[in-house]
Amino acid sequence: MVAESQTVLDARARVEAMRVELKALEASVPRAPRALTFKVSAKGALSIYGLGKWPVTLYKSQFDQFEEAIPAMRAFVDAHATEFSVKA
Repeated sequence: MVAESQTVLDARARVEAMRVELKALEASVPRAPRALTFKVSAKGALSIYGLGKWPVTLYKSQFDQFEEAIPAMRAFVDAHATEFSVKA
């Protein structure tokens, strides 16, 4: 019975070591950025996929506003570059 429990302990230790090794391997493999994809939604809006878990959806008028604000947004981002965190 003692030998059996030692075998179980050895197996658990090996499994834990494999988990640690797997995490290290997963961390060492760089993730490829997801490509952005676009779709016209059922309600006639632009849906942008690939930025996060859920799509970003804008109606044309919202997209036009957003597009006009891009130079101001770029200037803001450049001015505050050190304040942003980077998502890998």
